[in-house]
Amino acid sequence: MSFAEIADNKWESESAKPPVKNIAAMASMLMMGVFALLFAALLIGAIVGTLSPKTGNSLEKRFQDMDSVPAAAKP
Repeated sequence: MSFAEIADNKWESESAKPPVKNIAAMASMLMMGVFALLFAALLIGAIVGTLSPKTGNSLEKRFQDMDSVPAAAKP
């Protein structure tokens, strides 16, 4: 192998490495991490909400109680 080929291979190997030490790269990695954590939190919340037993919340009770309110009290 000639010196030119060795120098060319070194340049190619260095150019294939992503820039990790500058601010833009660190910010993009941080942003990807935040989006991954947000996606994981949404996914876990959806799974927990789907598998947890159904309990009546106050909004549901209010709508059920609207039928029992006298007609004079309704606006």
